[in-house]
Amino acid sequence: MVAESAGEIKGFANFFPSKQNIEEAELAAIYILPEVQSQGLGGKLLSKGIQELGGLKTLFGVVEKENRIGRRFYESKGFKYVNEFVEKLQGHVFKSIKWYLRLHDGIRI
Repeated sequence: MVAESAGEIKGFANFFPSKQNIEEAELAAIYILPEVQSQGLGGKLLSKGIQELGGLKTLFGVVEKENRIGRRFYESKGFKYVNEFVEKLQGHVFKSIKWYLRLHDGIRI
């Protein structure tokens, strides 16, 4: 899904339902252009994704450990820390943090 303003894309978010548990999903990516960050677009994308998936109990997300802006976003939206882990992708090593958000019938609790 995308966030638009004046006909221009300002950000996007990708959500994927879990294959193992219909009450779980992953926020695989969320990105807002730097010049429009802190204007509520990320929160709107998050809420829309939760609403569209419907019936979720848990939403997971992963952010690179060094991404302070991303970490602040997850924290500000009520996500809780799960763990840290290392990923290797095409020869690059990424230190990441996994977060979760508890929901009740698709509403943040």
